[in-house]
Order: sequence, then C-alpha cells, then structure tokens
Amino acid sequence: MASRPDSSGVFVILMLIVIGYLVLHNNESTSSTFLSTATTGDTDDDQETLTRREAIDQYWDDIRDYMDGSESISACSPTGTCYDAEADISNGTVDRIVFPTGHSLMFSADIEGDGSASDSDSDGNPWSFDFDMNSSLVDDAIAPWADATDHKIVE
Repeated sequence: MASRPDSSGVFVILMLIVIGYLVLHNNESTSSTFLSTATTGDTDDDQETLTRREAIDQYWDDIRDYMDGSESISACSPTGTCYDAEADISNGTVDRIVFPTGHSLMFSADIEGDGSASDSDSDGNPWSFDFDMNSSLVDDAIAPWADATDHKIVE
C-alpha cells in the first residue's frame, strides 16, 4: 500500500516557496526604489554653481523678491541734491525713504541688478536711488533664493 505524503511537510514546503517569493520580490522593489532615488535624488551635483556676481547678473529679478529690510541708500532729488537716507525695502522694492530729519516719502521703486532704482514721489517729482549691491541685505536675499532654486553660491 502506498503511503500518503505528510500534510505538515507539504505545508512547510509551500510556506518556504511563498516566503522565498516575497523576499525576492521585496528585494527587487527595494533595489529599483534605491536606483530611482539615486538617479533623481537631490544631490550637490544637481546644483548649478554660481558666483555671487553671476547670480545677480543672471537671476536678479528672482533674487530681489527675497530682499526685505532697511538699508542706507543715496536718494537724489530732481534738483540733483543727493541725501543719505534710510530705505524700507520689501520684495526688492524701495517702499519708503526716511531722511535724517525724520521726513519720509513713499515710493515703489524696483532695485535693479546694478543697485539703481527710480520713482516719482506723491507730487510727481522724479527721484533716483543708489543701493550698495555689496550690502548684507543682498547676501540675505541670495542665500534663501539659492536654497529654494537649487543653486550653489561660491566665492
């Protein structure tokens, strides 16, 4: 009479096959996930490297959006008289000038990559402004712009 296979042995063999399949399948998924991350991951090699000057020359319109604070500037009136004044700057735009006397004027003058800006006061008088592009306010705008746009700034 022929003997029947032990059912517990068949169960163990089936379990080993299932576990082996799962292990192999999981390793393939992990491997492809790793390769995908390795080829598309955020690495320093993906960053465009620029000097500070190159960043300003090429991307100033984007960088100036990160400029906020106050800074001393030269403000020149329509008569050609220039004053050292404190400028309130928001998103790279001179919003207000405060003179040493305490008098202030409101503006909406975008700062250009060369540090110049111009606008008319509320009486329609044209003013020009000169901003120091070596200012820490510019550095404070370049750093977050570079981080947000995956650029690396070198000296």
